[in-house]
Amino acid sequence: GRAQEIMLLLSEGMRSGKIPPLTVYVDGLAKEVSVIYENLLERELFNFYVQPAPRYEGLDFEEACRENLREADCIVATSGMLMEGTPSFLYAQLLSKRSSSTIIFSGYMVEESFGYRLLHDRDVLRSFRCQVERHHFSAHSDRGEIETIVERLAPKRVVFVHGYPTSFEHHGLNREVVRF
Repeated sequence: GRAQEIMLLLSEGMRSGKIPPLTVYVDGLAKEVSVIYENLLERELFNFYVQPAPRYEGLDFEEACRENLREADCIVATSGMLMEGTPSFLYAQLLSKRSSSTIIFSGYMVEESFGYRLLHDRDVLRSFRCQVERHHFSAHSDRGEIETIVERLAPKRVVFVHGYPTSFEHHGLNREVVRF
């Protein structure tokens, strides 16, 4: 997923010295999905540089997010659309008061989402003191990436449930069932 790609880019950037050492926490579904990725793909996502956001005994969710913001230099959290009730929405509300902070969107946003309004509605944006940016990361795999996942997971069948028929044809894939 996108969050895991960002985690890997941050880790590699810090390992290589291209990014100064930072404390990076991962929260929301990104944290849970990353554990699944690590188990299935045998690829380390959490490491010295990138850690799952801690939960603090005795603190409610908002207090825990405040504590995470005090400790971390960077937080990777889903949902990137800033849907109300998600960790990213709460983090954005807390960061909105800090002129020294930046919220970066990395993907698609539906028009009904708060993230979309934040990027496209000047009145909403004016209420935020922090910087707001967008850097696009694709959420779709190319043929080689699909083949790698299928080889590693070795399923009996692969069924595609997302995408345009022309994309499947372009990649030489059959929409219903693909066997490599």
